[in-house]
Amino acid sequence: MRSKVIWSPEGKQQLRKIYFYIRRDSLNNSEKIRVDILSKAQSLALHSERYPLDKDKEDNDGSYRCFTLYN
Repeated sequence: MRSKVIWSPEGKQQLRKIYFYIRRDSLNNSEKIRVDILSKAQSLALHSERYPLDKDKEDNDGSYRCFTLYN
């Protein structure tokens, strides 16, 4: 079953901040990381069960998942 990935305004802003922070040192790396994050997020739409529930989300009804790509 295909789900829909919805980015919160805060999530979009955080992605922009990450992109511009990395871009100060490397345009290529900033693009690669942005594409990697967006691709991974889109994979949630097809295979959300691969990822654990977001344990930090209060009252998670099972529709919030989390993953770590870079740390």
